[in-house]
Amino acid sequence: MRKFRARKGFTLAETLIVVAIIVILTGVVVISVIDYLRSTTKLEYDGYAKSIFVAAQNHLTMAEHEGYLGRTKFGVVEDEGAGVYHFVVENGSGFDDAGSVQDLILPYGSVDETVRAGSYIIRYQKSPAQVLDVFYWSDEGRYAFYFNPDVDYSNMLDNRDDKDELRNYGGSVIGYYGGADEGKSLGEKLLAPQIQLINAEKLYVVVDNPNSVDISGMKLKLFVRGETSGHIKEIELTTSSQYYDSFSGKYTVILDDITSESKRHFSEVFCSIMEPEASRLIPGEDITVYAVVYNDEVFTNVAYSSEQTANSLFGDAVDTNDDDLKDTIGIANVRHLENLDSRISGFAMDGYASGLTANQTADLSWKDFTSNISAMNNSPLGAEEIKVYEIASSPAAAASHSKPGCYDPISPSYALTYDGAGHTIAEMKIDKDGAAGLFGNPTGEISVSNLRLLDFDVTGLSAGTLAGSLTGGTVRNVLACQSKGWDSTVGVTASGADGSSVGYAGGLVAETNGTVVEACAASVYVNSDGLGAGGLVGKVEGGAVIGSYAAGFTYGGAYYHEDTPIYNVTAANGTVGGLVAVDVGAQIDYSYSTASVSGQVAGGLVGNSDSGIHWSYSTGLVDGSSRQGSFAGVLSGSASDYTNNYYFSIINWGSNAVGQGVTGTGIRAFDDSTADYRYFVSTGAEGDPRSPARPYDDTLNAYYQGKYNLKTVDQLGTGEDVYTTEENDFVRTHYGDWPAPEILVVNE
Repeated sequence: MRKFRARKGFTLAETLIVVAIIVILTGVVVISVIDYLRSTTKLEYDGYAKSIFVAAQNHLTMAEHEGYLGRTKFGVVEDEGAGVYHFVVENGSGFDDAGSVQDLILPYGSVDETVRAGSYIIRYQKSPAQVLDVFYWSDEGRYAFYFNPDVDYSNMLDNRDDKDELRNYGGSVIGYYGGADEGKSLGEKLLAPQIQLINAEKLYVVVDNPNSVDISGMKLKLFVRGETSGHIKEIELTTSSQYYDSFSGKYTVILDDITSESKRHFSEVFCSIMEPEASRLIPGEDITVYAVVYNDEVFTNVAYSSEQTANSLFGDAVDTNDDDLKDTIGIANVRHLENLDSRISGFAMDGYASGLTANQTADLSWKDFTSNISAMNNSPLGAEEIKVYEIASSPAAAASHSKPGCYDPISPSYALTYDGAGHTIAEMKIDKDGAAGLFGNPTGEISVSNLRLLDFDVTGLSAGTLAGSLTGGTVRNVLACQSKGWDSTVGVTASGADGSSVGYAGGLVAETNGTVVEACAASVYVNSDGLGAGGLVGKVEGGAVIGSYAAGFTYGGAYYHEDTPIYNVTAANGTVGGLVAVDVGAQIDYSYSTASVSGQVAGGLVGNSDSGIHWSYSTGLVDGSSRQGSFAGVLSGSASDYTNNYYFSIINWGSNAVGQGVTGTGIRAFDDSTADYRYFVSTGAEGDPRSPARPYDDTLNAYYQGKYNLKTVDQLGTGEDVYTTEENDFVRTHYGDWPAPEILVVNE
């Protein structure tokens, strides 16, 4: 019997045959996949080439119409046709020649930026203005292509109709569109849009498109270009967008709004890390805006609006030193003022000099600001509801804001010189759980000059019309006053909730440290529930107060109204002074106070001082529950620190000049002798030295015929007008009331 062996596997020959079949099949599949990938990539690149073609043709038509084709040519003359030019962006090198044809016919926003920044050839005829065709390729990825202008362009042109050749050109994929022969329809001519850039309580653009909104394929875009960053933000405007007003048929695009809860600050709209870096702008840079209308479905013109420029945060910003850094800005409304604080605006001083000057160019009013904001919002929100929002600390964080109806005190972190240029800031409502004033607690050195603060209502843990706290710098020629007297419901109040640490209040500044206050005045009600209150400054530490005064309020020439004392400066449990509550190591010269004071330790000029005071006087009513003096509550310096100082004794019924501390000839009553009295009070004779006055008390106006009968600060000491200034002459004109002489005062 024949024996058979069991077969346990393939023979070598059979295995080789199977492997060969698998290799052949794999090759077929791989070739098919590669061919498919190349085909899909070719379709994608052809689409890019077509979008470039349409945009370039529309802009070329516009450039010819506007006469721009005489600009610098970008490219070379092509041999095969007279007057035919081409240009190449080799491997995405970009748009560096702003005067080139390339920049004219394919500007920013004409196509998707990833396509525009790619690699392509646009072939066109200058006359007639006709795009012939477009090649497009990628210089990276699977089908990267590195263009050789000496060889490849002619080869690509020769093979432009061979799709298979361009699908595998040197191992790469080349997209192509030759739309000149595609018979694309001609669209109607587009009219240029109109824009208006408004830099006011809000920064916004109004865009008016005169073309019918029913034109198929028409697109309207607004471009915002940063003049420092060079970046551009593109905003598409449609009738279904939030920007469109169907009633007016116009678009309103908000660029900066500090009162919007929906993150409409300039830094949140244009500078957020959520924005692409290529379109991220800088808070505080100048911006140029323009609108463009075009149609990418048909051949037609591209219509541009005019360009308009403004600063993104302020009225303007200029470089006065020609060092390419802006050093001076304009403040024309409350938004500009608030934007000085980076918490509100994100302002980081990019492109600005380290020593920044802000010039106020118009009178400002919080009441006007909130009224205008309410009108812009088309809502019934009034001054009592408008809020100033700070920017969010992170993209997801909610923005903090001021109390309803209140200005948010600014606290710049950089050195700032603020020049009011004689203008007024009026009707500020401020309520802050902290340092309150026009400035809160700036960490940078602030200097302020030539400014009027009118009808401020300030409340905070420390409070002043100008500032809660200042360190260093100077305050010169600044006046804080009210438009009428006897309104104790407005003024400056340092207070807080139970358990809060309440500090000082000052008619001008709550606390200064190393600051020089010169040629300034305040006539406002001041009260502190905490440490103390001063008619001009609550506490001064170092620095100086020179040539300044605090004026009070009287009724019928006296500090009584219907037998009730009306004190101008109060601190029931603290230290009060008509001019300064507490003076630590500061110099006070050529200054005075006519304010009445009431507190625990009270002085007509200063509450408590350990430093020098010279050529100064006080006339106000004083009431101290612990210690009081017609001139000072407590003086702890030596007698030589206090020279040529005076007080009006009749108002306080002859009480002591100083409650505790130094006394002597350096501080005496000017109504004790005829000579002293005449030195301070004019008799109205020829050569009358009395100065103009603006009292609230009609009795004083009538009796003194609009003249202050005591010495102004520039008449103290030498008698020379050493503090006269051009913009605001506060020190030669007394703002506020003063006590009338004995003939009008009920001397009890």
